[in-house]
Amino acid sequence: MIKAKGREAALSADDDEDRLEDDLGIGGQWSLEERQQVAARIEASGTPLGLPDVAFDAPSMVQDAYDACIQKSAGIDFMMDAILQAARRMDAENWERFQQIPLLHVHQDDAAVHSNLFAQTEPSWRPLLQRPKKRRQSCEFLHMGTAAMTSGLADFLTKLGWSGVCVGPVKPPPGNEDLLKHVNLDPAAEKDQMQIDALLSETGGLVPRPPTFPLAYVNVVFNVNEEANLLDPNDDDYEEQLEARQRKEEMEQQQQKEKRTSKEQSQQENSPLPAIPPATIAGYGVVGLTRGHRVRRRLQALKNSLAITLGRLAKDGTLVVLWPGLPLHPVLFFIAGSLRPLFQRVHVFSPEGSKTFEVYILAAGYKREKADSKVPGMGGLELRSFF
Repeated sequence: MIKAKGREAALSADDDEDRLEDDLGIGGQWSLEERQQVAARIEASGTPLGLPDVAFDAPSMVQDAYDACIQKSAGIDFMMDAILQAARRMDAENWERFQQIPLLHVHQDDAAVHSNLFAQTEPSWRPLLQRPKKRRQSCEFLHMGTAAMTSGLADFLTKLGWSGVCVGPVKPPPGNEDLLKHVNLDPAAEKDQMQIDALLSETGGLVPRPPTFPLAYVNVVFNVNEEANLLDPNDDDYEEQLEARQRKEEMEQQQQKEKRTSKEQSQQENSPLPAIPPATIAGYGVVGLTRGHRVRRRLQALKNSLAITLGRLAKDGTLVVLWPGLPLHPVLFFIAGSLRPLFQRVHVFSPEGSKTFEVYILAAGYKREKADSKVPGMGGLELRSFF
């Protein structure tokens, strides 16, 4: 497999075939040109997986996780074989699309995932879903994140008798307005932080009832084409950055205005624009230290969503967390590891096939006493320090 030093060496002009074979862990049937192409593409991604860390811009942490897991996981070997073959065989356009598909194609099969797959993974899942009809009582779930729940999931839960409270900047899909209450708060926005914190107060803030929920969702989804160099109002040189960007935009607008007079420019404007590739902002590459407004917003969204759902989850309740980043990331390991002392069972898995690519954390049997405990080592204090 590909190591950090191996990737750098593979790109050197003085490399020979033997060195490339050793670095990439591939057979001798690949030509030297193919090996160089694969090495260059893996290197350009910034991570040993060939997929950029567009969620948290921490490729060095992904490298550390890769090095720690590669010798212990046959699944990583299987995944890397597919990635290396794609990097070898695809042209530039399809390779770029290959890198973005796992990040763009999520929530594509929610009804099947939340019925059969979850039921096969967790034994208490089916009885939980059937609770409203069997007990003939209303049951509400809490859904919180940066994206709205999909129509497939909304229809699936409401048909089983569930109603829900959806906290996020986007309204739930139309069709279930009588069963889904929308609370317009963005967990990534600083302006909404006070109202989000109030959701854990004694009054419950904008969600006063019910006080706890038997089922909660964390649905933090990131836009991989989001502008990478968002300006941070907290930076000392924010005003200078803003003025520089405004001047740049004015110059670009003037240039575009002048070019529109030509027929060639007119034809070019009518053609479809290529997708904006994900870009990594300059920083330390370590989550929590990365100097970038975009990454801080994403960590804030994840932190707020986890804190609120755990704070409002009922005893013995179930938590579903959508992981928005790479499948081999230390933040995923940290969250899953921090949840294990707080639940009877914690599963980390993803759907099979290539229809949808999300990773889920499914945690059942919430131990609320441990979560509320302030005693070191009891389970809740470590995760609370992250919050």
